[in-house]
Amino acid sequence: MPGLDAPMPGGRGAKLRGDVIIFALIWSKLVYAGAIMGQGLSVSAALYSLTATALLAMITYVFRTNRQRWYVFVLNVFVSALLFADLLYFKYFGRPMSVYAFLQVKNLNGLGGSIEALWSWREWVVLLDVPLLAFWMRRQKFTRRPPTPWLRIAAHAVLAVMIVVGLYALSPSGVLRPAGERPGTQVAVDDVPDAPPGATSVQRFGPLGHHVVDALSFIRDEEAAEDPAAKEAISRWYTAHDVELMRSFGHEGHGSAKGMNVIMLQVESLQNFPLDLEIDGQAVTPTLREMKKHALYFPHFYSQTIEGNSSDAELLTQTSLYPAAHGATFYRFAGERYPSLAHMLRQEGYTVLAVHGDRGSYWNRDRMYPGLGLTPFYDLGRLKADEIIGMGLSDRSLFRQTVTLLKEAPEPFYAFVITLSSHLPFIIPEEEQTLKLPESMQGTIVGDYLQSIHYFDRALGAFLRDLQEEGLLERTLIVVYGDHDGLLLHKDREAMEAAFDRSIDQETWLKSYQPVPLLIYHVGWTGRTVETIGGEIDVTPTVADLLGIDAGRLAGWAMGRSLLDSRTSYAVLPGGDYSLQAAITPDGVFTTLPAWADEALSVADLIHRTRYFRDRRDVLEPPEDAYGSARSW
Repeated sequence: MPGLDAPMPGGRGAKLRGDVIIFALIWSKLVYAGAIMGQGLSVSAALYSLTATALLAMITYVFRTNRQRWYVFVLNVFVSALLFADLLYFKYFGRPMSVYAFLQVKNLNGLGGSIEALWSWREWVVLLDVPLLAFWMRRQKFTRRPPTPWLRIAAHAVLAVMIVVGLYALSPSGVLRPAGERPGTQVAVDDVPDAPPGATSVQRFGPLGHHVVDALSFIRDEEAAEDPAAKEAISRWYTAHDVELMRSFGHEGHGSAKGMNVIMLQVESLQNFPLDLEIDGQAVTPTLREMKKHALYFPHFYSQTIEGNSSDAELLTQTSLYPAAHGATFYRFAGERYPSLAHMLRQEGYTVLAVHGDRGSYWNRDRMYPGLGLTPFYDLGRLKADEIIGMGLSDRSLFRQTVTLLKEAPEPFYAFVITLSSHLPFIIPEEEQTLKLPESMQGTIVGDYLQSIHYFDRALGAFLRDLQEEGLLERTLIVVYGDHDGLLLHKDREAMEAAFDRSIDQETWLKSYQPVPLLIYHVGWTGRTVETIGGEIDVTPTVADLLGIDAGRLAGWAMGRSLLDSRTSYAVLPGGDYSLQAAITPDGVFTTLPAWADEALSVADLIHRTRYFRDRRDVLEPPEDAYGSARSW
């Protein structure tokens, strides 16, 4: 291999080439990162990583001798940075990065505190050699070598191809996920174009191989899906599902909120378990606990986000549609228009507005909300930034300014409000920390999380009091739900076990800690706990049922059903950044999705990819600007 000569100690006149050292370091880092992300050392991953390293080394042949050492150094920096990002992403989400994650890089703005809370020495290991090599290379004298003949380059390339083919021949020829399983975080070699790679692909191909497989998947996934057969399949699915949707309407509670204002609160990282939790006699969520006395409370309610996180929750609750299988729907399909609760309520004469204390561009909301009918949209640029906590406007200020907006809004109104203060890393200013934690919890991820949820709960209490003072509370239905988990099984289980002195297995987590709460509150109601199992996809049908809207208005576009009907009880967890893949039913937890659940998720993905609703004038309002609406007051 041509490149760099550098004298090294260890024997008379012994020399070890500098580029060999660097490529050995690259390979060792690939093995190290692959062992972390693949949950253990893998011979297959090590061999594929060795092959990838060899292929990268061969590129040195195309450079003139004086530039080869800098190519090798820059290559090492690039691979090290990629592995660092992979390890950070894996630490939080439990899977390596994908192309779609890279495309959402602008979401990193404002996430500095969250990222700093994640990294540890394990991530920094892959960067430790970079400054040392930079210093070492500047002090060495490198021998110039003549250009390498192209015949030799071709011979090495053929050898590399033979190595790859040989490794593939020696590897299992079957798939890495069971036949019939919906493409998820595992990848089948034969199905590379259709399945997003995850931890299993790292086990098999190593980190760089994972990114190659993922890129192939991305290329195929981005191809247009205008096949008429796909749209016919969607139509057939809706024909069957609409029977379940229609049957779920009209039971106890139908029309009980007819004509009321609606405020829907999406609460950052709110899980269900804090609602009944007490710490040394203090209720963690006293406001939510009091609200349960006048609310329909759904304790078996699940987040169903995939890779779009909070934005996926918004899509689910506003459109009753599962997110795209790969990537964030708000990025991949920005600007698309979907039937939604907002469109439907506008047709019922409602004023609509959305409020969030972050930049409008975060998660592409400014591009996506018009297509969901959520206009006007009041983001941090239109609100007064008078109190900032973490990533944006504090919940207290957000709620206070929302009340001001609602006082001026013609009734009935529908307001969609997204909170932010309980976002990772869950750091609340010390003067706002009013939950007294035992010493064992102070400074822990669990303690910080509970402190942030307690802060939200206090802000919510002030919000309800302000609505009462303005005379709005009695005329308003308030829907509260959590967007996704804040504490995750793969990274926070040990901390949870230590905090609550109990062992938590996967099924216990799915049943007791995975749920997020859903409360549908009216100050004049008598509270009731509804045991129906459901998810965010069921929010729009349930609210429509309470408002007395006919189920036929949702036929052909809503994939959920009203949770007021207890005869049908289930939730599908697609398996994304915040959850395991599972189907939750009264019969138990199934981590392999049944065929009916797999079909629903596949149909939803087709809906996005075919732009199925683009021409549905019957369920879509005219296009509007996110920040100002033709119907704005």
